[in-house]
Amino acid sequence: MFLKYLEHIKNNEIILSNKLTCGNNIIYRKILLHIGCWKRELSVKYMDNWPVDALGLPKDLSKDFVLPDSITYKIRFEDRNIYVGPIIGLLFVTKHKALTPEFLSAYKCYLLSYNEVKGLIFIGSSEGINIENQTMKGYLYRPAPDESWVEGIFPYPDALYRRIGLPDIKYQDLIMHMGDRIFNTYFFNKWELWQYISPYEKIKPHLPHTEKLTDANALAKILEQYDSVYLKKILGERSMGIYKVTKVNNEYQFIDNMSRKYIFTSIEEISEFIQEINKRNGSYLVQQAIKVKNFEGRNFDMRVILQKDENMEWSLSGIIARFGAIGNITSVGLNRIAMHGIDAIKKAFNMTEEEAKLKEKEIVSVCSEICDILNKSIGNYGDLGIDVIIDENQKIWILEINKLHYHRYPVYALNDWQMYLDITSKPLKYAGGLSGF
Repeated sequence: MFLKYLEHIKNNEIILSNKLTCGNNIIYRKILLHIGCWKRELSVKYMDNWPVDALGLPKDLSKDFVLPDSITYKIRFEDRNIYVGPIIGLLFVTKHKALTPEFLSAYKCYLLSYNEVKGLIFIGSSEGINIENQTMKGYLYRPAPDESWVEGIFPYPDALYRRIGLPDIKYQDLIMHMGDRIFNTYFFNKWELWQYISPYEKIKPHLPHTEKLTDANALAKILEQYDSVYLKKILGERSMGIYKVTKVNNEYQFIDNMSRKYIFTSIEEISEFIQEINKRNGSYLVQQAIKVKNFEGRNFDMRVILQKDENMEWSLSGIIARFGAIGNITSVGLNRIAMHGIDAIKKAFNMTEEEAKLKEKEIVSVCSEICDILNKSIGNYGDLGIDVIIDENQKIWILEINKLHYHRYPVYALNDWQMYLDITSKPLKYAGGLSGF
């Protein structure tokens, strides 16, 4: 439907076509108009010559935001409630000034499914959130033939896709007004993730044993259980600050992500080293090292990208296998290589196409189970990158779940533009389903 703004009607009125009453048991006299999280009660006026696909609204409907009449909306009737939308926000940056023409042009790929979703879609910033009147400042997408971006202030949306951190006061205000229609909701860290998902018996066998690194004695104790362990920053990302620790005879060998070695022979030396890295990088956890199946001397892991679609179901957007430099403790850094997941599985394990597809299906099943647990127990998630390894016995292990996985990685690693476009177009589809339209 379309919107028409009128100067001659009162500020508490809405105009509908008389044809909308035909066949209905109820003739609306007063309705609640919903636009995103904003709502107001209006008196209904019916007109014989009014288009059936238009809503007539007072020109000064709201002093806090403008709902443009230049785009097509969907209308949903529920009892005496009329919902106009969808209003969908994409929260991509912290500062409003970062929303430059170049930035907006580069992010247009997130609007590829616009014609399916329709409505008012805008890219906003954390800075643009106004908790006083529940509005967000940003740029709305105006589709073809104009295909342009228009700056404006919009109500809290029907659904919000979040890819940045938020001040707690703004986060809580959004939650209070929007509830579970924000994704990805809560930004958990590595230690919280272990605490959240390790109690589930179906998932725990796929998780390396993990503890919070309290001191050198705790590290020495866990090394009595496992041949080697990893030290990982609780708030770390992209393998920065990671160490692989092995005890050989009476020596403790630490290897960092740049393959630099540090050897200690006493608990006191280890204590000093732990204090140093804690001061530099924050708190650490210690995690059981899995004997990974390697390929041509390279460590091998996979980024499994699961996203929700328009039916609000998890679906696989792609699997990217990553091979680190020969001898490196991680799959990131210089001299790494990448390939599509199924090709890597076939090569590394010498599998047939059918065998590799079965293993891929198993990987997706385990990852989907974890995603469902996160959804039920922590928040609303619709776009996750799960880091997976397969050991020498073909057992699947979950290492990490990334809320802000790098969407351009398929292009950067594989030159796979189709996978990239599939990944960037899905969040809007899910937001459309989440919005109720």
